Amino acid sequence: MQHRVVVRHGRRSWGRVAAATAVAVVVLVSAAYAAYRYGRDGGGIGQYPDKASEVDQLREERRRLTRELRAARSELSEIKGRSTFEARSCEIDVQACEALRGSVASLESQQAELREQLAFYRNVAAPEQEVRAGVRILRMAMRPTGETGVWRYELVVVQPTRRDHTVTGRWDLKVAGALGKQMKTLGLSELQAGKPSDKSFTFRAFQEFGGELTLPSGFLPSRVTVTLRVQDGKNEAAEVEESFDWSRLAAAKE
Repeated sequence: MQHRVVVRHGRRSWGRVAAATAVAVVVLVSAAYAAYRYGRDGGGIGQYPDKASEVDQLREERRRLTRELRAARSELSEIKGRSTFEARSCEIDVQACEALRGSVASLESQQAELREQLAFYRNVAAPEQEVRAGVRILRMAMRPTGETGVWRYELVVVQPTRRDHTVTGRWDLKVAGALGKQMKTLGLSELQAGKPSDKSFTFRAFQEFGGELTLPSGFLPSRVTVTLRVQDGKNEAAEVEESFDWSRLAAAKE
């Protein structure tokens, strides 16, 4: 009888090796994954010096930017304060200049008025020339009232001589001009509505007269004539007459 020797390879040994290998692979993969998670979550910062350094730099940069922002805010607040102060100062300077200009204009106006008054009283006290009948017209003016056709007249009569003597008499006023194609001369009584003006005068130095007159519609005035009739005791009345251009009277300053 012939015997055969049969060699059997152990299936269990290879199976064990394969199982051990698989277990080792699983362990390695698990360990690698655990290390990855640990490092990603920050637990492994100490093992990654580059990442830790970058985080520190970012934190330091944030602190620096915070400081610069605070400084910028402080500087902006200071600039705003200076700007407000300077703007207010400029506003005060402008107001002061305007007030100064107004004061200068007011003083100039007062000075002009005082000069006119001084000239008036000089003419009353020391006239430039002697006049016939002892009286003369110092000033005549026409001023618009703002109402169409209505004007206010102003007349000043003075006595240059004999200040110890009272002069008496009457005065009258006429306006000449064109109405349509005709020339007309209108007396004061024709130009006044209501109670007529008192035309008498009595004074030693000077006397002022004033009132309103209404021009007819369409009437274009050209000249004004003022007549003074002085009563001198038993002597006949002396008469002074003077004519004025209307445009000059209307342009006369107060």
